[in-house]
Amino acid sequence: MEQRDKILEEYYAQMGIAKPVYDFCMKVEEELKDRFLSIDKTAECNQMKVLRAMQKNHLSEACFAPTTGYGYNDIGRETLEKIYADVFGTEDALVRPQITCGTHALALALMSQLRPGDELLSPVGKPYDTLEEVIGIRPSNGSLAEYGISYRQVDLLPDGEFDWDGIEKALNEKTKLVTIQRSKGYASRPTLSVKRIGELIHFIKERKPYFTVVATGSRPEKQPIEGLPDEKYFTAQEILQMPEEKIAEMLQGTVAILGGGAVGLETAAFLAQRLPESAAEFGIKIIEQKEKMGMDMGAMARPLLNELKKKNVSFLTTTTATLMDGSKLYVKIGEMTLFVSADTVIWAGGSESVVDTELTMWLMDERMSYAVVGDANEIGDGGTAIKDAYELYTHLYLA
Repeated sequence: MEQRDKILEEYYAQMGIAKPVYDFCMKVEEELKDRFLSIDKTAECNQMKVLRAMQKNHLSEACFAPTTGYGYNDIGRETLEKIYADVFGTEDALVRPQITCGTHALALALMSQLRPGDELLSPVGKPYDTLEEVIGIRPSNGSLAEYGISYRQVDLLPDGEFDWDGIEKALNEKTKLVTIQRSKGYASRPTLSVKRIGELIHFIKERKPYFTVVATGSRPEKQPIEGLPDEKYFTAQEILQMPEEKIAEMLQGTVAILGGGAVGLETAAFLAQRLPESAAEFGIKIIEQKEKMGMDMGAMARPLLNELKKKNVSFLTTTTATLMDGSKLYVKIGEMTLFVSADTVIWAGGSESVVDTELTMWLMDERMSYAVVGDANEIGDGGTAIKDAYELYTHLYLA
């Protein structure tokens, strides 16, 4: 036994703690050592999370200085709320002494999110007694019910499980907020675990998504070319949807593709695979206004360009199509104008965003969260679309 342990045992003996009791307590403490170590690790992890949030938001001595009391430019309050938001992984936080209790905080949350005609759903039975007057279960002045907000409740089953069928039936077009009370409060049911709450949230979101992603894409915005009839002018999308026999007929002549980005190169590759042996040399030409082909494809452009060269696809850069006369497509290269043969012209250039304004207006009217992404938001390349999608995913699921 170490000297420290002997001294500790003597102190306990002097305080009237018998040796058998002391030995029993030491034995229990030794058995719980791993459990205490786990708790200490959790505490250390949370401590580091708080310290990191303090560093990130530049908590300093200035944050503790007194202010005017009006609440304007209160650096201490603003910094504290940023720290809370980072620690709990939320978009924002309200940390105010004016919020006097839990019921007050819940009432603020409910009243800020719900409007007349909305419905509040509790899928875990009746909430705290103190919330009954806030909701209007017990009639009260200023309750949600008084403002035309309805309330629906689905009780737990006798064995304490969720009533999945009942919850699914209770969800409707008026349901705007679902409240899940973890604690049993004054009820006899068991406290809900984080795992069970997660299962319930997943079930509800599958049936009533809380977020809408508007990805309506874009549509080609054809460049007008004088003398070019519609029957000879197609978009890349129209080519991809065209019957094979019509494509074969088209490839008996020469084809000019306007646009040397990803769409233009992939359209050329699609057609080059279908070129008949009798096709004219350089039967497919790609005309690009910029200095290089495939500038929106990065490193992926080079192998595709090499394959197209093997198929005798020709390229014209810093070139703009201006006029069509029969099978002659006149183009401008700098100050020089010349023509190339083209029986068919395909537009693979710029597009315009397609935004369903009726949908977005409805989402705003319903106060539903949504994001417009991809080309529907801003015309971009594939890399930008992947980046935007990843950032949205991390915002929704990993924040």
